[in-house]
Amino acid sequence: MQVALLVNLSRWPRRLVRSIWHVFLALCTEEHCRICRRGIDQLGLIQSRFNAPSATLTGRFCSDQKSFAVCRDCWQLFDLQEQMLTRYALSPSGLREMSTGLDSESDLLREDERLLVVASGIGYIEPMKKLIRRYKYDQDRLLTSELAMLLLNGWGCIAPFVELDKTVFVPVPLHWRRKRERGYNQAALVAQRAASALKVRVRESGLRRCKATTPQNKLSKEAREENLAGAFKGNRKVLQGKDVVFIDDVCTSGYTLAECAKTAYDCGARSVYGLTIARAILVHKRQ
Repeated sequence: MQVALLVNLSRWPRRLVRSIWHVFLALCTEEHCRICRRGIDQLGLIQSRFNAPSATLTGRFCSDQKSFAVCRDCWQLFDLQEQMLTRYALSPSGLREMSTGLDSESDLLREDERLLVVASGIGYIEPMKKLIRRYKYDQDRLLTSELAMLLLNGWGCIAPFVELDKTVFVPVPLHWRRKRERGYNQAALVAQRAASALKVRVRESGLRRCKATTPQNKLSKEAREENLAGAFKGNRKVLQGKDVVFIDDVCTSGYTLAECAKTAYDCGARSVYGLTIARAILVHKRQ
C-alpha cells in the first residue's frame, strides 16, 4: 500500500509540469474567431470543431490544419450545399454566359467559341465578404485554411471532367506592383493549400499579369472587359495540353477568368476551368 502511494506521488511532479505546459500552449495558440470574435482553443480536436464541407475534404486534410480562424458556430453560417456553376462561351467578340445544362440550341458552343466552366464554393454574401476582405487587405493569412476548404467545396462540380495527372492549378496573378504592396498573392496561397489536399500541381509561372489594371470592383460592367484586354501573358510550356484550373477568390462578372482562359487556349490548353472561393450572386444570371 505504501509502495503504491509512493509511486503515485512520484508521478505528480511530471503531471503538474505537463499540465502547466498544456496551459501555456493553449494561451500562446488561442485565436479569435474572425466573425464573432470569440476565442478558439487550438488544442481542441479539429474534427470535433469543424465539419468537412464536402467529400473532397477528407479527414486527413482537416486534421493536417494547424490553426483555424473561424469558430464552429460561425462555420455553420456557411451554406455548403450552395456550390455554384457557370458556363461561359468565349469568342473574339466577347463573353456569353450559358446555362449549366445543354437545354437549348442557344446553349451550344458556336464555331468560333470556346468553353470556360467556373465553379465556386459559396455565394459572395456576408459573412463571406468579411473574411475575404480581411484576407486580401488586412493580411490575415490565418484564414488560408478556411478559404481553401470553401474553395474545395466547389471542386466536385468540375472534378469529373479533368484528369488529375494532366491538371494544373494556376492562381490568377497580381501585377508585380500590387503584389509588392500587398506582400502576397491571396489566390496563390489558397491554391497551394487546396492543391496539397488534391495532389495537384500548382504552376504560378503559367500566367503573368503584364498590365497594371484598375480593380474590377471599381468599374462598370461595360468597362471591365476593356480594362482586362491584353492584361495576361501565358507560358506555353506550362499550359499546352493541360486541363488548366485558374484559382481566384471571387468571380463577379467573369471577365477576369475569361481573359485568363483566352490566354490559356491561345497557349494550347486542352480545357480551361475557373475555381473560386465565392461567386457574386447578384450577377449570377443569364446575360
